[in-house]
Amino acid sequence: MKEVIVVGAGLMGSSAAWQLTERGLDVMLIEQQDLVYNSGSSLGEARIARALGPEGDLWAFLHNKSLDETQLLIDYLNFISEEKHSMTDLYTTSPVSYVFYEEEPKLGGFESVLDNRSEFCEYAFSDEEARKKFNMQMPAKASALIREFKEHSGTLDPRELIRKLHLALKGKGNSILYNTRVESIKEQKGIYSVETLNLTTGENSVLTCSKLMVAAGAYSGLLLKNLVPAINKIIKPQRVFLSFFKINKKVFNAFTDEQKKALLNAYPAIYFTPELSYAMIEAVDTDGIPIIKIGGHFCRSEIEDVHSVWEQKLSEDEINWSAKNTLQHLKDALLPVKEEELQFIRGYSCVYSLTKNEIPIVSAVVDKNRKTLPDFVFMGGMSGVGAKGAMAYGKIAADLLLGKIAADSAYLKAVDDLSFFNH
Repeated sequence: MKEVIVVGAGLMGSSAAWQLTERGLDVMLIEQQDLVYNSGSSLGEARIARALGPEGDLWAFLHNKSLDETQLLIDYLNFISEEKHSMTDLYTTSPVSYVFYEEEPKLGGFESVLDNRSEFCEYAFSDEEARKKFNMQMPAKASALIREFKEHSGTLDPRELIRKLHLALKGKGNSILYNTRVESIKEQKGIYSVETLNLTTGENSVLTCSKLMVAAGAYSGLLLKNLVPAINKIIKPQRVFLSFFKINKKVFNAFTDEQKKALLNAYPAIYFTPELSYAMIEAVDTDGIPIIKIGGHFCRSEIEDVHSVWEQKLSEDEINWSAKNTLQHLKDALLPVKEEELQFIRGYSCVYSLTKNEIPIVSAVVDKNRKTLPDFVFMGGMSGVGAKGAMAYGKIAADLLLGKIAADSAYLKAVDDLSFFNH
């Protein structure tokens, strides 16, 4: 019998498994994909990392706490490994642009950052100010443009963070089962039985443990429908789309060095429109051309089958929306790119697991009899905003599983905000 089993080796599960491993527990991590993901919410090379937020902002706290925990991970890896590890492997520091409009959607208090200035941000409230401070134009009907300048704000590489977490887990002697799908989970007298299917060999196994953590993203509802049926009422998976573009090679190569620098510095960006569009540099191709990723936080649709949603192709309207918004941002960055000079590379369907208040859950939960499950923590409902705080979520999950919660007031507030019992 294992001491702890963690189901799901994406950002959340891997972070939590590392926190438990670092504290000396015997942990087994189970993942239905291989180490190199080909689908799922942890796929890709870039997520926005930001520290800006209103006073007491949960997401800013989680990002900053994650930076501390990530540095500890880096220190450990450099202690055990000949490979050189650095925070810059994970974080690309770049100005984060926020565009606010005269008619704002409800921002959950985020608009207060316009009144409560942050020392690591610069603010422009007119086109003249935007051009003078940032060499950018103010979009039509925009009321403010904020740029965040802070070390490790910009983007985070989830793929590389998962790789490092897995190296650390193995460095402590713990195991990871790849290509292994969890078929069912049962609990009896405080012992958990986890039925698995090896997707390579076709063999079934039943693993047991005294402590269990589930961080299976969009699959959590299916896994827990009998054990924790309330999860399916509280968390609703929805499809979102992502589009990837690059500028035509001939056009990009004709850019001046200043224009190429401006392109990199124009991302990531968040536009507070009704769709809440966001964009970032996903990677740089073999020709040195940046790959631009764009999506809309509120561009959501229903899911018919969670197993096949990842292969769902983007519609023509979704591609056109993405191209239009990408061209607009390039125009705002004063970069001369025409519609025919922007190349659509690919699209990707992803899944947001959404709670009603769009705050994730990292918490103990109740079973079908409405009794709190012993030695069990659930991580889910990340709503597409989990990556930047992944290491903090993992710490909170491990603390809850072990019953050791720090007394720090901001930390306690985060634990309370993420509680299943507040959803």
